[in-house]
Amino acid sequence: MVKITINENVTKLKEKSKAKNTKDKYEGDWLKFIDYCKNKYNCNPLDVDDLDSAYALTANYLDWLHEDPEAKMLKGSSNIPGREKVNNNPYSSSAYKASTIQRILASITYKYRLNNFQFDRKNPNISETISA
Repeated sequence: MVKITINENVTKLKEKSKAKNTKDKYEGDWLKFIDYCKNKYNCNPLDVDDLDSAYALTANYLDWLHEDPEAKMLKGSSNIPGREKVNNNPYSSSAYKASTIQRILASITYKYRLNNFQFDRKNPNISETISA
């Protein structure tokens, strides 16, 4: 049996397939996810042992975004280098909108897939967390 892997050019083409604004949002979402993982679990999300751990980490993060007052305080802040002091939503203390949670999940899914995880955003742990 032969294992074929994606070459570097295909990976670059996949990265170019997104608009700049989408890539910026995805990058910001991913950096916030990394910070959450480091603060809560002392790990990088790409260092998990298996796919089930990635699902659990993501579900816990989405729950945290939905429920935790600390998450609401971080709304509008940026973790992108050079934008750390920019607050795009300084007056909001409300919960994240469903559409924002969906975009954050899309960001996490995209980054996991770019890093060769067979991440399925419709995994029950995630889909049931979002629909709650």
